[in-house]
Order: sequence, then structure tokens, then C-alpha cells
Amino acid sequence: MTKVLEVHKLNFSIEEKKIVNSVSLSLKKHQILALLGQSGSGKSTILKLIAGLLEPDSGKLLIDHERITPPSEKLIAGHPKIKIVRQDNPLFPNISLRENIEYELRFFNEEYKAERVEKLLKMTGLKKAEHQLPRHSSEGEQQRAAIARALADKPSLLLLDEPFSNLDYKNKSTLKEEVKQLVAEENMACIFVTHDISDVFGTADQLAILKKGKITQINEPLSVYNYPNGTYEASISGEFNLVKQDTVSQLFKIKAKKRRLIIRPEAIKIDASGKYKAKITAVIERGVYKELALKIESEILKCFTMESYTVGDSVNFDILRYAELD
Repeated sequence: MTKVLEVHKLNFSIEEKKIVNSVSLSLKKHQILALLGQSGSGKSTILKLIAGLLEPDSGKLLIDHERITPPSEKLIAGHPKIKIVRQDNPLFPNISLRENIEYELRFFNEEYKAERVEKLLKMTGLKKAEHQLPRHSSEGEQQRAAIARALADKPSLLLLDEPFSNLDYKNKSTLKEEVKQLVAEENMACIFVTHDISDVFGTADQLAILKKGKITQINEPLSVYNYPNGTYEASISGEFNLVKQDTVSQLFKIKAKKRRLIIRPEAIKIDASGKYKAKITAVIERGVYKELALKIESEILKCFTMESYTVGDSVNFDILRYAELD
């Protein structure tokens, strides 16, 4: 499949401080990439560089095999094939959601504009809210209208900066499904920025972990989650147990090649026929699941389960998977 976006060794600094450090990535049509990292890791800056809104120090940026022109070479920064929806990118406050979308198509003929706006309103579930002013609309409706407005002129690449951060669970779930559908139906690619791993699963095809402006790991989300490159990648993507090699060898008879093992709590399965024995020293309710502290000699392991246990219970368990670290 043809590449929509190519980023090669992208660098950006502010007053000699490196903000983006040799970032390389590529995207094909219908692909969604999530950028996950702590605040200040360079996520939003990368979006602005790709969108042609910031001047890179060096590197190559291509959209549909054409160079993305930097701001220094344009009268108005940006690229017509790339649309970005930022957290600080508000709708026009005194016109309806529909009129906000129509504004992006003001240079097109009326017939095409009406047809395109109708399609976008239906795709984003905004038909019932189309005549509302932004201030009379929910956060979810405003976010969907901003995305619909960005899609009006059929971009090749959609960039979303923290699109789910201010939404409740229901609106977040709905918008995630709509983003997937929009990317497929509009025949484009998408990058979204987040600091929450729950935004990634079920939405992104690829996950890039960012630390101090550098991509430290990029792969399918489940692969990154199950086999993180290090403790930073593990911590930014979920809960984990970190166990030293000698403990692993002594307690679990696992012949690890590296110094440490990362074991996700849900990779510990309590089973009556399990190879290892432990005592439960703590039980924490986490809604639909429970978090247990399992004590094996001097080691404490965190475990997630759907079953009910009490402090003091003795259990058997197995370790389903782990990742080795230096």
C-alpha cells in the first residue's frame, strides 16, 4: 500500500534544547498511529512539525511523496493535505456546528458543499446537534465537529492532539470508534497524541513511545505492551512487576538471559494446578477486576483477577508471559 507520510530523522530544538530527536516513522492509507509519552516528551511538537506549522532543524518530511514545505518557505504555514485538530483549536463560537463545518468548504459550489457537509454530519453522529452553537454542545459534540471540519476538504493525513482527554467514558468510546471509521471511509491516515494507554488499544494500528523527543519503541500496541524495551516503556503503558534475574531463577526456575524480567499483572494466572504457590497479602477492588498482592517468600507480585479472594488465602499460579530486560 502506498505511503501517505514519511518522516526521516526529524530534529527540532528551542534555544539549543533538543525537543525532537531524530524521529523517523511512516504511515500508509487507513493506518492509525498513536504517539504515547509523558508531558513534555515532544508529542504535540511532532504533530506541528508534520503539519508544517513549525520549522524543523533538519530531517525529511513527505506527504504523498511530496515535500512538506516548512513555514519559512510559505506565506501561510501548513499543508492542504494535512489537517490538525488541537486542544486549543476552538470552533467559531457564534455559528452552529453545521456552519463551522460549512466554513471550510466556502469556496466550493453549493451543491457539493451541502452533500459533503451532510455526509460528515452523519459520519460523526452530529445530525441531531447540527444547529446547536458550540457553547450549547457537549465536549464530545464539539470535538466531533472540530474533526468533521478538519475532514471537510478531504485531507490525506489527520493529526489529533489529545482528542479524547476531556471526554467521559461513553463519549470517548464513541469518538474512538468514529475515528477508526472515518480513517477507513475517507481513505486517509491518522496520528493521534495521548498520554493514556487505554486510548490506544482498539484504535491504533501502531504505537510509538516517546521519551525526551525520541521514539524509544514503535510496533503494534499489544507487542509494545507485552514486550516493552525498558521500564519507561513498561510504566507509560501500564502496570508491571519488575523482578531480578536471581529471584526469577530461584523462585520460578525461569532461565532468563537478561538481568531483569517485566511481568504484567494480568500475565499472572491464578490456577489450582499452577506451578507456583503464594499467599495473598492485599486485595484492592478495581471495579470489574481485583488487584492482588501475592507474596512468594520475600517477593511481592501484583496480580489482576476477576475472581474473589481474601487476604490470607493461599493460591497457586502460573506466569503466562514476560519480557526480559538488561
